[in-house]
Amino acid sequence: MDYVRVASKSSPIYSIHFLNSDKLDVFVDAVTTDLKLTENKNELAQKVTISLVNCMNGEYLLSELINVCDRVFIYANDGEECREVFRGYIWRKNYQNKQKKIISLTCYDNLIYLQNSEDSYYYPAGWKTVDIFNDICSKWGIEIVYNYKSIEHKKLPLSGKISTMFTDLLDRVKKKTGIKYLVIGCGSNLLITDNGFKGVVISTANLMGISVTV
Repeated sequence: MDYVRVASKSSPIYSIHFLNSDKLDVFVDAVTTDLKLTENKNELAQKVTISLVNCMNGEYLLSELINVCDRVFIYANDGEECREVFRGYIWRKNYQNKQKKIISLTCYDNLIYLQNSEDSYYYPAGWKTVDIFNDICSKWGIEIVYNYKSIEHKKLPLSGKISTMFTDLLDRVKKKTGIKYLVIGCGSNLLITDNGFKGVVISTANLMGISVTV
């Protein structure tokens, strides 16, 4: 018996594709065995790990078409709309066995570049969280959409990694308001919000276009 899952808000269907150095779109839904989206403490960048069957794609093995630095796009279809939930790059490419039958990819969104950068700032008492974020992001040429709570701070010296600055600021807000936050790189923008996905593990049944035979 064949059936195709129907997308819904409680069980969205995910789709993955890559854009390689030759500007070739590579769609991998039917050969994806594992997909995990995570965001770690004190890290701005969102991390995605993907496992793929290294099968033939036309005249080439999939491993020949997908390489480090290629673009990665992930979409979620909830039955009403299909929206982008991740955009980034392949940072590491490995194989799960000696036969190279399964490809393991580690990907990060655009915030990985900001995460690895360092700077220092000083803000006098009275600055609000949203204003500090806007100020730092403007200095780095980053567009920010801030949809999270904001509090007023005492005098605030900041130094070190940008990722640590941002998470420390947001942790202060979280401690005072009790509301969790999520930081996402949306294309070239930074989104800070109080909702979204976190640590989502997606089985092959949640990948768009897969049919299951029983």
